[in-house]
Amino acid sequence: MKADTKFDFSNELLVALKRCFQLMLNDDIFCDYAFLGAASENYSWRPSPNAEVDVCIFIKDFSMDSGEKMISLRNQIVETMRSYDVQAEFRVIRGPYKRTPGVFTGTSLTVHGAIFTAHDYEINAAKLLRWSWRKYSCNTTQNRLRIMSGIKPDLNELLTGRLGVSERITKLQSKEISMQELVFPNFEWVKFPIEFGTSMFYEYSMACAANTSRNHGRVMKFDEADYLNNEEYFQFYSENLFKSKNFDCVMDLKKNARLKGYSEIDIRSYDCSLGYLCELRDHLESKGAK
Repeated sequence: MKADTKFDFSNELLVALKRCFQLMLNDDIFCDYAFLGAASENYSWRPSPNAEVDVCIFIKDFSMDSGEKMISLRNQIVETMRSYDVQAEFRVIRGPYKRTPGVFTGTSLTVHGAIFTAHDYEINAAKLLRWSWRKYSCNTTQNRLRIMSGIKPDLNELLTGRLGVSERITKLQSKEISMQELVFPNFEWVKFPIEFGTSMFYEYSMACAANTSRNHGRVMKFDEADYLNNEEYFQFYSENLFKSKNFDCVMDLKKNARLKGYSEIDIRSYDCSLGYLCELRDHLESKGAK
């Protein structure tokens, strides 16, 4: 399966984006930030026409002034990327949001932000999330996320904690998924639905499976969950930790979407994601998790 690379979001563009965040620290309402996932120093950037950059931002407070500064940051990102002929958006959304074009007709970028004060992060961020982000370096205080990571989650947390297996099964089975977006400048959370049967719903389903496999690896103390790229880790997971035909199907579909778009993504992505999660739930319960 070969990708068409003419629209790829390159390393050069990633460097230009990162300069926007470096400049934002000149304003004292911004405390720190860390790039997550593929855009971090933990992994090698893999160019894609439908690029997604995840970033965790720490701010001083949730005041209107801070909200106005977030609007300025968003505008700077959009304008900078426009100069490279890239259609960009900066959104703060709870959940695995991603654009899902049927085919690639140009280069697009989604900057998927998570915004916290230090206190808010320690109190409100899910334990599984904080543990998964502990390896990322912040710009100003390098080990900030590790310091605030808490104790390692156990099998019980993986099964029934926030963002755990049971929660994701319940949401997928309901077929009624919504996400929350933080709107500036007043930092108001606004809910928007994701309709069942759409490519965005199918991407949400696949992301639930992919993220859960990483959390499973971390709970079981497999370092590979924190340093292998997606394709390498999913193969490792299937061969060494949890064998599931449903999981393998989901990861094949996810890879196809990344390379070619979402035109061929269908109900299988939902069925197999839910099937894998139910298999894992049964496995964890057999090990005494509750």
